[in-house]
Formats: sequence, C-alpha cells, structure tokens
Amino acid sequence: MRRISYSGTSFLTADAITDALFQLVTALNSSQTTQSLNLPAITLTGNPIIVKLIVGPWSELISVPEDSLWDEPNITEILAFLRDRTHALQQHTPPPAYSEIATTDFDITDITDVTDLPRAFLTAEFVDSSTLPMLAVGNHSGLR
Repeated sequence: MRRISYSGTSFLTADAITDALFQLVTALNSSQTTQSLNLPAITLTGNPIIVKLIVGPWSELISVPEDSLWDEPNITEILAFLRDRTHALQQHTPPPAYSEIATTDFDITDITDVTDLPRAFLTAEFVDSSTLPMLAVGNHSGLR
C-alpha cells in the first residue's frame, strides 16, 4: 500500500491506484484540465473510505510506501476509469501554444475618400499627411 500526501493531508490506498493516479496527473498536463476523483482508501483503523479530490496539471502529490495490516480497498472499477481516462488524454492532441490571428490586406493606403476615415483619425494628432493617399479635393464641411 502507499500513502499519498496531497493538499496538507494524506490517505492510504493501493499501489496500483497510486501509480494510475500519478499517470493521470501527468496526462492532465497535456490538456491543461482538471479531474474530480473519488478514490478508495483505508483509514488508520482499517475501515474503507472514499477520498474526494480534484487533481490537475499542477497537483503536487507525494507517495511513500507504507506497511498495513489491512486489506487493500476494492479498486477494480476506479483503476479501469483512471487508466481509460489517462489513455484518452494521451490520445488528445494538445492545442498549439499560440493561435493564428486573422489579418486583412486592408491598410490606410486603401482609403481613397476622407469620408472612409473614422472621426478619430481626422484630428490633427492622428493624421500624418505623408502617409495618407491623395484625397479628393472639395468641400468636406459636411463632416462633423
């Protein structure tokens, strides 16, 4: 049996559960997700209990072997779940560390009429006449 320390407490469980739990936590890193679990454990007096915990990519687990007079808890179902979940996460392709940003071919030189410009760009502090295209000559007093 192994004693797992997690979040300031510890519990005693089967070796196979410990191994499967550590593999799951490692696999959770690739998907950057968390997992809620109900794990079978044994109390200090030998009574079976269920330990509820949430693990994720940054879970800090410690496991040490411990001799016990008690029988291991029933682990068949949870062990299958842990292994299946780990396998599914390992098959998952992680998203890229970056995402592409869609851009257009439109820029300030594509503007041919001053009415195409937003009002903020018509103030002196935003307009650099050297970068603007030749604007139509005429009365633009209709702009407000």
